[in-house]
Amino acid sequence: MILLAAASILLAYPFIHEKVPFLKQHFRTYDFWGKFYHSYPKEKIVTPSEDTLAVEEPEEMRGYDGLSTLTNFFRALQSRDGQIRIAYYGDSSIEGDLVSQTLRDSLQRRFGGKGVGFVPITTHVSGFRRSVRHRFSPNWYTCKVTTNNYRKLPRGISGEYYTIWHYTPKPDTLSADSTLVDTMPPPAAYNGGHWVSLGTTRLNPGTSTFRNARLFYGTIKTDSQTVFKPANLTVTIGKEEQIMSLDGRDAVNEVWLTQSAAGRIRLDISASSALPFFGASLESPQGVIVDNFSARGNSGILLTNITPVVLEQFQSKLDYELVILQFGLNVLNAEMEDYSWYEKEMTRLIRYYQAHMPGVDILVVGVSDKATRIDGKMMTDPSVPRITRAQRQAAQNAGVAFFSLYEAMGGEGAMIKWVEEETPRLANLDYAHFNFEGADKAAQMLLDFLMDGYAQYLKKDTLGQLIQ
Repeated sequence: MILLAAASILLAYPFIHEKVPFLKQHFRTYDFWGKFYHSYPKEKIVTPSEDTLAVEEPEEMRGYDGLSTLTNFFRALQSRDGQIRIAYYGDSSIEGDLVSQTLRDSLQRRFGGKGVGFVPITTHVSGFRRSVRHRFSPNWYTCKVTTNNYRKLPRGISGEYYTIWHYTPKPDTLSADSTLVDTMPPPAAYNGGHWVSLGTTRLNPGTSTFRNARLFYGTIKTDSQTVFKPANLTVTIGKEEQIMSLDGRDAVNEVWLTQSAAGRIRLDISASSALPFFGASLESPQGVIVDNFSARGNSGILLTNITPVVLEQFQSKLDYELVILQFGLNVLNAEMEDYSWYEKEMTRLIRYYQAHMPGVDILVVGVSDKATRIDGKMMTDPSVPRITRAQRQAAQNAGVAFFSLYEAMGGEGAMIKWVEEETPRLANLDYAHFNFEGADKAAQMLLDFLMDGYAQYLKKDTLGQLIQ
């Protein structure tokens, strides 16, 4: 029976692999059935020496950028009325505010704005990120976008949530203060309470101060064992201390921490471990605000785990004009030829945001170049142009803008040049991730793309006014 079960799995695996995106993303398949069954049409296997993009991508699709779909964002830049907010989602390529910090600075210098924007409660790159001084107690529980949500609490706009760590040696003892008891102690022995400290930096003029600050949190899901009890928040700015009650009952609640210029703020929180916190925003009431939502290991697809009500309520509070989606590094597989599944999943993700954040413009930033060793020689991973094609087609399917970072970098072999030939070096020795200098250059390419679209918008708007 064991042998029969194993044989059944082997025979069925090509069918299962075709239907399950996770398997396609992380595992290979095999053509067990030969000529009797093909799960997808075979594509030409392109050798690295060929013009991969030209072979795999039709000319008419290669020219698509969809800049004309960013009208709402360009109109906001033109009017400069209130905040012009951008949500920048990405994988490890923008971790630590890479790329987005340069884009934020450039836009704020031109269109105004102060503050680093949204900051999570915790992060593993707080010492690496240069755009905010971020410290926090070590006893927070963090549910990342890529981890199992065993607490069954709603994820925030970043795809993550954070709760206090409530530990007792007797987990069967519940109280009105907590409906969720951790059976394991927090990673670090710490008895100083749950706190977060956020401060400005001198990296850019926009990060040197903030005018407003607000905290976003969810609500406790009540049941037969739950007694709703408001959380207590102590806000410290300089020598001033203010105590607030967090008693919101919506899926997304906000509390204003300050509405005057500040350089540092500390939050001390006492709450139930069933109350999710989402993060804080350091901002100005006017100008450009760019929120960095990076998640290592995310292909982008997991963002659909953010529930519609959370997206809708965050949009009602933050009013984004533009959502940027930069993913792909975690989908690269040199031996995978067909990325039509990723095209479908990215199309679904884009339409998910269009449905639950109506009116927001969306820009897909294609995967950057990545080099790998093939037959003893470093060359562009053959899957990079294939994923670029899938991302561009997904953007076109959903009617949103697309920027090919791979092509902007120089196409095939670009990452090798960025690592081995540029001075200073523009990427790390993994031939996949930008360093600070490379991220600045990539951001400038993205900025040029957006400003070119903005110039086209202004030209058309002026022409339209003249015709009228």
